[in-house]
Amino acid sequence: RVRSGKEMSKAKRLLEEAEKERGIQERLREKREAEAEKKKMLELLQRDKEERFGKKFTAGGGAAKEEKTPEEKLAHAIKTVKTLYTSFRHPGVAKTCFTTLRAYCNNVLKDVNDPKYRKIRLANNAYQERVAKVTGGNLFLKAVGFKEGAEFFELESVDEALVRKAVDSLEAELKNMF
Repeated sequence: RVRSGKEMSKAKRLLEEAEKERGIQERLREKREAEAEKKKMLELLQRDKEERFGKKFTAGGGAAKEEKTPEEKLAHAIKTVKTLYTSFRHPGVAKTCFTTLRAYCNNVLKDVNDPKYRKIRLANNAYQERVAKVTGGNLFLKAVGFKEGAEFFELESVDEALVRKAVDSLEAELKNMF
């Protein structure tokens, strides 16, 4: 009787373990099916968006980013400064920023090969007050080709046409402010 009781409990335990394992396998199978269904739905949504909007969309749901040209970056930086620093809210801030940026660009054009004009010290007080604190000022410098380093904003290779276009854009904006 004792032996049959032990055998019965052993058989019951094995049955419970097998039932538990089947449950785990069932949940894993359901999870894989749900993930496959979700992936299928996301693909359908992506195709639908592409059909409706004519753009490629990424898996994250946003439109695929296209790299902007330097001219577009310049225009975006100028627009950012103009929008955020209107003459009503912040009188003179945008004008000062544009004037300083124009001076930096004109200095580069004055002597393209002189490294003195192709560096802006980040700790420079004039730079800090007139450009760095203005949202869009650094964007403009980066669009022109300046790279931010530990101590300097440095223009390694000069694209004269782009710098001239930047100066022209700044002069047009400064002219429109009056």
